[in-house]
Amino acid sequence: MKHDLFRSCWESLAETSIAGKLASVQQLVSQWHQGQLGIDANSPCQSLVRAGLPDNLQLVHPSKVARRRLGTKAGRIALLHAVAHIEFSAINLALDAVYRFREMPVSYYNDWLRVAAEECYHFSLVRHQLLKMDSDYG
Repeated sequence: MKHDLFRSCWESLAETSIAGKLASVQQLVSQWHQGQLGIDANSPCQSLVRAGLPDNLQLVHPSKVARRRLGTKAGRIALLHAVAHIEFSAINLALDAVYRFREMPVSYYNDWLRVAAEECYHFSLVRHQLLKMDSDYG
């Protein structure tokens, strides 16, 4: 019996740890491409209050963030952190596009799962740079 694409997608979407999210998406995409996930349009659609973001992430209104110049290390870290947040959010958006729409052609799911995998890669690149600068996302 195949696992359900939508249930697996919900689990990835709800994941809050960075490592867990990246591993979950990688497994989801791998299982999809190996034909291990089926499409059950009647599977229950659970709602999330908020897509999985890291527990240590503090969302701050832009007007509350101190301005930093890009010529400083703090400014470059702030910029990379903003880009990392965009990439991490894009992972969740791609997963949501799969999870929310239940009766789409297989090509639709192929495309959005590819986007989720690409966004994981982009996030990993930016996070790697943050780590090299003695910082991290969150």
